[in-house]
Amino acid sequence: MRVFILCAGRTGSVSVIEACKHITNFTADHESLSKKTGDERFKYPDNHIEADNRLSWQLGHLNKYFGNNAFYVHLKRNPANVAESH
Repeated sequence: MRVFILCAGRTGSVSVIEACKHITNFTADHESLSKKTGDERFKYPDNHIEADNRLSWQLGHLNKYFGNNAFYVHLKRNPANVAESH
């Protein structure tokens, strides 16, 4: 099982991943494969939680690679606060 945290930038995804690192039966990381391309971009280990705002644009690929063996979390923040943070 993989967990993907889908979000816009500046929504607290780094903080969520830091909290997830305390989960003992999953690994957790933030944008760990963001510089990879092709198949390498989706080689997330099993039992892993990944936050990466770029994955919101890759839903078709996530479904292709993981199908029903993934869980998606949509992390949201007030749009005005996101804009101000940028």
